[in-house]
Amino acid sequence: MVVPDLGTDVGRASAMKMVYVSSTKGAFSLYAAVALMAELTGPREDLFRELAESQPNTLASIERIVPHIPLDAKRWIFEMADIVKTYESYGVTPHFHKGAGDIMELANCTPLAAGTQENAPTTDNLAEVLKIYVDTMALDN
Repeated sequence: MVVPDLGTDVGRASAMKMVYVSSTKGAFSLYAAVALMAELTGPREDLFRELAESQPNTLASIERIVPHIPLDAKRWIFEMADIVKTYESYGVTPHFHKGAGDIMELANCTPLAAGTQENAPTTDNLAEVLKIYVDTMALDN
């Protein structure tokens, strides 16, 4: 890992962490929300076919990331809360990351969250993972 020199300004490294993490984990949760809505409303296969044709990199990201969110969701819930506070303090909408926190909460409630990156009892089959998310939502209601 390369650690960039961000200079000597106090707070610059923290600001960099906030904006970087908000972009990566915010995107991860958006991908999960989109895939989950497609599963819940029915057009999952159609959406994935369309993405394969028009946005193959997005589909590849969804397939790669969504199954692994539960493995780190517990930690990321707190990061989302910090990001929300940071965005609010600068007058930028925090709602994206409040929603990201909700997705992390859901992911953390799935049985997949029991794993770690090293011993993940997870599946990479996105359809199976989405079913687990849906089943977890049903338990919460």
